[in-house]
Amino acid sequence: MGYAFISYSSKNQKLANAMRELFKRHNIDTWMAPYDIPAGCEYAEVLYDAITDCSGRNY
Repeated sequence: MGYAFISYSSKNQKLANAMRELFKRHNIDTWMAPYDIPAGCEYAEVLYDAITDCSGRNY
């Protein structure tokens, strides 16, 4: 199943966090940096994979 990929500017961090919480309250899975980036991973690679996988399809 896919998830909502939340992309935001650091100046909008509070709004992005609020959106993430709203989605969670409605049982919508989300992906949002930095919360979903495992420690020690290659940041760009993890972001690419998250964007590719967010719709539940692999292109």
